[in-house]
Amino acid sequence: MVRQPPSRTRLLRAGRDALLSAGSRILAEGLTIEAIVERAHLTTTTFYNNWPNKDRFGLVGGKEKFLDDLLGTLADGTAYAPLVFPGGTGDPRRLVRDRALQDFRALCADPAARARLFLATFARGHTAALRSARVEYRELSRRTAQACEATLAEWGAVLRKPFGPDSLAVVLTALVEGLALRRVLDPASVPDDLFGDAAVALLGAVVDGGQRDEHVDDVIAPLAEEVSREFHPDRLPDDPEQAVVDAAAHEFAHRGYHGTRLAHIATTAGVDLPTIKRLFPTKADIVAAGLRPSYDEVRKRLSTDVRLERPAPEILVRHLERLALATTAHRAMFDALMVLSTQDDTAREHVPNFPALVTPVIEEGQHAGRFTTALPAAELAALLTDTVLVRSFRRRDHAPTEVTNAVTVLLSGVLNGSPHAPT
Repeated sequence: MVRQPPSRTRLLRAGRDALLSAGSRILAEGLTIEAIVERAHLTTTTFYNNWPNKDRFGLVGGKEKFLDDLLGTLADGTAYAPLVFPGGTGDPRRLVRDRALQDFRALCADPAARARLFLATFARGHTAALRSARVEYRELSRRTAQACEATLAEWGAVLRKPFGPDSLAVVLTALVEGLALRRVLDPASVPDDLFGDAAVALLGAVVDGGQRDEHVDDVIAPLAEEVSREFHPDRLPDDPEQAVVDAAAHEFAHRGYHGTRLAHIATTAGVDLPTIKRLFPTKADIVAAGLRPSYDEVRKRLSTDVRLERPAPEILVRHLERLALATTAHRAMFDALMVLSTQDDTAREHVPNFPALVTPVIEEGQHAGRFTTALPAAELAALLTDTVLVRSFRRRDHAPTEVTNAVTVLLSGVLNGSPHAPT
């Protein structure tokens, strides 16, 4: 004999079924207790035993409390997970399409999808309902992301930036759910195989089989470059140089320095390629222009400290703190500087020389016996500056003060027992 679930569970399930299957009748007739108990094959007495008119604290109960509980559990129990990442061998396109077809049909038959649509329409202010839906979405995304990671490992592939398994899982679950909704309202526009075609197109864009550390924009790079080549804006920005610098910072942040071409910058800046090349012959020249305001600000503040005759160790610490702040505020350009620092002298000579700013301060400290003379001042300046830049580059979640605090370990070897040494 099959054991029936508790009456409370049966009533909630009946309420859910009635709510999702009633259609427009729910607007005219409402969700009645009689309809619920009939669907659950229980009695009105059983209903009120579970939801008395007043709870034990004398607060609201009865049907109102039932509806509150119903909304809080409406999205529970999703049976579907959009695992469009297939296992097995063979043509990935066929495998993805076959699996996507199963996923789409499963979602269309899943009442939990309709429940989430109902919640989005009628229960956006219901805390328990939203929590329930988010739990289900997290589970859907988790399972999809796991399938993504397993399939990528099997294919020997990675995802193009900025996608990762988690973000791709959100896109896929949202895509298939949106198509299923459209299918309900406009069946002819959403054939069974549409999600499969969309999944193949999306995976073709975001999966990098060569593991070349690419950005998703690179998929249409040939088209973008062709458009850029023919791009002739009717009117240049009021400040085309700054527009190019801002566009370059945006592209560097998304593609990296090496992955960014002048054509990308041209399209983003609204400045044609010939004009960009007249303003900035190379990308290194754009980096130099992007770093110049930071360089000038750091230089000015350092000069002020020198003219105020602060002690050399204090000047050095303050300078490194300001440098760490600048790297955080203008990360894309300083990341590009890090790349250029590994290239030949021709590339490096385009950009501002941050170590040279503090070299005279270290020289003065060495003459006064405050700094070690184990290395020339220029080398010490380069060592300290590079340490700040490298730590800022590698410890992106660290605040500037955390970066400079770590450099004080290095400073303890530079300072010769100065009373101004950082602690």
